[in-house]
Amino acid sequence: MPGEENQELPRGTNAASKTAFRQVCAQGLEFVGLPGDPEKLQREIPSIVQRANAGSDGFIGCLVLFSEQESRLVTVITLWMAEVRFEQRSGTSNRLKRLLEPYVDRWLRSTKFVTFLPCSIVPEQKSAEIASILT
Repeated sequence: MPGEENQELPRGTNAASKTAFRQVCAQGLEFVGLPGDPEKLQREIPSIVQRANAGSDGFIGCLVLFSEQESRLVTVITLWMAEVRFEQRSGTSNRLKRLLEPYVDRWLRSTKFVTFLPCSIVPEQKSAEIASILT
């Protein structure tokens, strides 16, 4: 992904917040859940996503978003250290899609993002550990 080699914004501080930021990759999956029991989707999907990615090198965390307007509309966002190779993130994303398949009526889209999170959320130590594993 372009710009992945630049993994951090300069260590300068944001004048307003005094916070440094670290580059993070995010992958998003959007789908329409099966009709019937939206509470079941809301109960089960977050733990499936967490279990699918826990222990994967570079996995930071995830968000599972359920639309207020349409309870079957689900967005899953996984966050990854920028140092993790694209192929590894894609493999984990494919595994996640297989695990979610029993809950999916139809897939809408899959997207990749680059974002920046405060270094307090993505500590330097974690970044250094990932880099040493991958080199």
